[in-house]
Amino acid sequence: MTDDSGSNVSYTTPDGELNLLGKELSDFVIAYLSCPQDSGRNYLGGLLLTDYRTRPLEFAVVSPVKVSVMQRIIHGRTLDEAITVDVVARRLLSEATKPPDIIFVDSDLLLGLQRLTEIPVAKLSREQNSVSQPTTISTLKYSTSRTADNESTVGEVLATLEGHADLLDPFTRMTEAIREAQKSIPPPQGKP
Repeated sequence: MTDDSGSNVSYTTPDGELNLLGKELSDFVIAYLSCPQDSGRNYLGGLLLTDYRTRPLEFAVVSPVKVSVMQRIIHGRTLDEAITVDVVARRLLSEATKPPDIIFVDSDLLLGLQRLTEIPVAKLSREQNSVSQPTTISTLKYSTSRTADNESTVGEVLATLEGHADLLDPFTRMTEAIREAQKSIPPPQGKP
């Protein structure tokens, strides 16, 4: 199968190994990225790298990023994206030991990460009517940034991976892991 650019998205090799985006499925790396705020409005972040079955390969968190009143005033409405995408997400991805093949995020704001990387970025969520529609093949809904041309690529990746694992479960695991990690991280120190 090919995407809009004519390149292979997924295919089976002569020896029966499934390939996805030019890699053997067993070597495919998924990044799950989440950047919530804590009760003190400090910015948190977690990155979970998994294999195609969503088994963990690597997990990283950032110390809470505290923003000053002056920074809030200067950034205005752009503050959330500036901190979550340009500071937290960028730091987590740059420090990952394995480059991901796709990045799944849990918020529309994190779709802005697409402007910083060539790796496809997609927000995943559960299809709201999937429980009541037994004929539905997929229970996932996805979105990409408005500027991304990788919508068909993401669709093919999901179609290939969805049969191997619950692709939303890592977000739940990561949320719990971020909470647990925050117990051992010292309080925020100021500037990001």
